[in-house]
Amino acid sequence: MSGKRALLGASLVSRTPPVDEETQEDRKRKLLVETQRVHLDNRASVAAHELAEQAEVASLEGIKLEAADQAEQLPVYVCAAFSKLLSFAREVNIPIPTPEIVFVGPKGHGKSTLLECFIGHYFNNTTGEGTKRPLQINIINNQTCYKPKCVLKRDTLLPEFDKDIEVLVEELPAQIQARNKVLSDEPIVLQYEHKQFINMILIDTPGLSLDPSDPQGKQIESIVNKLIQPTNRSIVLVRPSTDASIPVMADYVIDFVKKSDPDLTRTTFVYTRFYTQLQSFQVSKAVNKHLSLIPQEIKTYFVTLPPASVLHTMHEPESFMQAVLQANRRDMLLLEQLQYDKRYQKSIGVPAFTKQLLSNIWKSHQENIPGVLKHARIQKAEHEKLLEQLQREQDSLDANYLRVAATNYVVDILKIVEKLLTGTAEGNPGICGQTLDQEKAECGGSAQWTDSAGVPITVFASEWNIPFWQNKLYGGQQFERLLEEFKTVSDHIAISDINGDDVASASGIPKTHNLPNYLWVASDLARQKTHDAFVPLINQLGERGVFIIKRLYEIAEQIQAARKRKPSAAGSEKRVAAVSDIDQFPYFKHFCRDLFSSFVDECASKCKAKCLDEFFSTKTVYWDLAENNPVSGVGIENVADLAKTLFGRLKNRMTHNLLLKFYNFFFVPMHTDLWSHLHGKVSALSVQELEDLFEIPALKEKLSEEEVHLRELLKVSDEKEQSFLESATQFSHPTSSS
Repeated sequence: MSGKRALLGASLVSRTPPVDEETQEDRKRKLLVETQRVHLDNRASVAAHELAEQAEVASLEGIKLEAADQAEQLPVYVCAAFSKLLSFAREVNIPIPTPEIVFVGPKGHGKSTLLECFIGHYFNNTTGEGTKRPLQINIINNQTCYKPKCVLKRDTLLPEFDKDIEVLVEELPAQIQARNKVLSDEPIVLQYEHKQFINMILIDTPGLSLDPSDPQGKQIESIVNKLIQPTNRSIVLVRPSTDASIPVMADYVIDFVKKSDPDLTRTTFVYTRFYTQLQSFQVSKAVNKHLSLIPQEIKTYFVTLPPASVLHTMHEPESFMQAVLQANRRDMLLLEQLQYDKRYQKSIGVPAFTKQLLSNIWKSHQENIPGVLKHARIQKAEHEKLLEQLQREQDSLDANYLRVAATNYVVDILKIVEKLLTGTAEGNPGICGQTLDQEKAECGGSAQWTDSAGVPITVFASEWNIPFWQNKLYGGQQFERLLEEFKTVSDHIAISDINGDDVASASGIPKTHNLPNYLWVASDLARQKTHDAFVPLINQLGERGVFIIKRLYEIAEQIQAARKRKPSAAGSEKRVAAVSDIDQFPYFKHFCRDLFSSFVDECASKCKAKCLDEFFSTKTVYWDLAENNPVSGVGIENVADLAKTLFGRLKNRMTHNLLLKFYNFFFVPMHTDLWSHLHGKVSALSVQELEDLFEIPALKEKLSEEEVHLRELLKVSDEKEQSFLESATQFSHPTSSS
């Protein structure tokens, strides 16, 4: 194919000056000289042209059509089959691309008329001004339209045409002309529906200017170039047959098209005014030489379009096409007289061009049919696979499978929780983590440390060097930060003021003495102040710890959901077993969450009881003071100082022991006892409890409904596939005369 395209390029280059020897501007200057000469000749022969047109009209009247002279169009059954194929493609959600054809050429050379001949009636009245705006005709197959249904779409350029309007075919010329006011790249869009067409898009473009001094020439080139650049669009290049005698003009037009289609593989050449050219030939050698000017690799057609003065008076499609066929018959008769080479017969006339264009459009749609069928069969196979899985799921709804599914879910959650306690970034700290301030705000009032009087204790996280207070944490690291915060708060606690009332109340006359024992008084005051200071802190530490640990279950569920969204390395099934997706069973999930929550609360309660055991009695404090730290000569004036000293010793011991107990009796069980607790509870569920938690009766009913639905889908798929194959067979014929 590449060699063929190279030969094609070489053939065209042989007819055009090399780019490096003659620039585009040089060719345009030569073109200007040539066109000026032509214009002078035209002005000198206006009367002769009118007489020639009258003679051409008269010559058409005498042409009688034969049985073989018929307008090329797709058979009715092919269009009907296409409608069914299109409907099927929409149902399986596979769009069929619409072929697009752009008509290009200099002004006044017959682009619009050729497009009208292809569709079959007159509609584009340019009143000698030429096409100023692209006309995009969206031809749609509609089996309910026995006559053309024409809708001019909303015009974004002209505010007076700001809505869609349905018009009759005979009204189209005036409606299009009303919109063809100014040069613009904004197209006039016509939706044309008929049962005798298959979907296609035809685009008529403004005529290229052959006058280099035309101020609108560059703008027109830009508009046309933009329309022919998309590689999915075919190009129909329309020029008069006499262009072969003006090489400069031919070079300019071809060079313009080759900017978008370098190998001309998307381009079809149509030479109009063929009858005029034929009249200049006297022998077969001359006509055959003219027909052979274009290389065979280029799709080329020589056509004669009836004069616009004739076509524009024919509002009925039958009379319109009769004039087109008469012009073609007249050309063929003249060619027969000249004894032309019949190898070129397929390249002559509007019917030959129409047949080839329809064939190309048909082939474009035909190429998409296998893809639609393949996609439909893939969907059908997926439905069959789902049906098999449904049947397996229904068979698997027994107690053993339910127990396995429940155990797997709990074990998975427990593994994730353990990882969160140990340390992992899988939970996305940026989203699920909390700074110290966020933790306190979400935990609520219980997150605020308070003293014995209930007054909030201000925590200066930065000054007190609380680690990671600005970082978002969860799990074990967040719990470690809590313990560090507790230790820091404890270190900054001071004994509340001791007044005379406190000393007097704590004093008493022992049974063996007649004087107050001030060591006893100081011990009792220190014990009481320690109790008052630490009980609120223990409660707050417990509530914060419960909050941190309970969050882990929610984070674990999020991690579990994220893992499910990731594709399995082995390629997981699109649909899992009915009870494998625990998200469908809120009662079971709530049951597991409640087990986790109750275990955390139970551990917190036991830990708190252990912590409260740390408070010594007054006797114990007094004994320790007397035995290990004896103090003599203590009077009433020294009681407060001694109580503060004892408070400091008790505070240090309490802080150290409370941290150990919270770690040992609250955090450690999350690593050890949590597994046996949750796993044991789930494993001990009875068959009835499992069925209730998994809502098995409702699930069975749901699966039965899905099975019925899938069987119905498969039945419909079989019927539609059979209908599709029948329609595809009907559509698989090339264009032929009706």
